[in-house]
Amino acid sequence: NVDGLNDTTVTTVTTTTVTKGGTATVVAAPIVAAPVKKTARRSTSRSTSRDGNYNSGSGTSTQPSEPVARRRGWSKAAKGTVIGAGSGAVIGAVVSKKKGKGAIIGGVLGAGVGYGIGRSKDKRDGRN
Repeated sequence: NVDGLNDTTVTTVTTTTVTKGGTATVVAAPIVAAPVKKTARRSTSRSTSRDGNYNSGSGTSTQPSEPVARRRGWSKAAKGTVIGAGSGAVIGAVVSKKKGKGAIIGGVLGAGVGYGIGRSKDKRDGRN
């Protein structure tokens, strides 16, 4: 610690000068190196986004320029399944002599048919 400076290096340089008359002059001068600035370490992080892509480095990300619009609500396949199950259960109960068994069989068959019709409409509309 020299003159209030921390983390400095002090080196003393001695210079000898000889004159014609035979006298010598010795000069000692300290040389103080500039303090070294300590830099903070930068840490890099690596994270995984929802779609499985990695993001590493200094905070830049590779996001699509436009956000992907996500469809909300029920798909046509789901709507078809529920409507078909309900309709099939009602029709099965009315037509069959054994009401409970007819409702169950009609509900299962109606759900299958309703799902098939709704799924084909979803594919046509471009919904996966």
